[in-house]
Amino acid sequence: QRSLEQLTNRKVDLFAYPSGNYNEATIGILKNRQFSAAFATRQKCVFKNTDMFEISRQQVKNWDREKFEAAVNKWFN
Repeated sequence: QRSLEQLTNRKVDLFAYPSGNYNEATIGILKNRQFSAAFATRQKCVFKNTDMFEISRQQVKNWDREKFEAAVNKWFN
């Protein structure tokens, strides 16, 4: 975190769990380090009451435009 902040001259307060793996201990460490949110790879909808340390994200692979569009559209249909 500090290295990234020094390199970019910006505050780093968002985290993406490597491989999407995390647990309560991991969340506790991030909170102690003053992160404000973290992203997992569990595919589920995000709502206004979603835990800010369990925000889902869409895995993106080496897709062509049509596959990417289909993956994004499934969240809105």
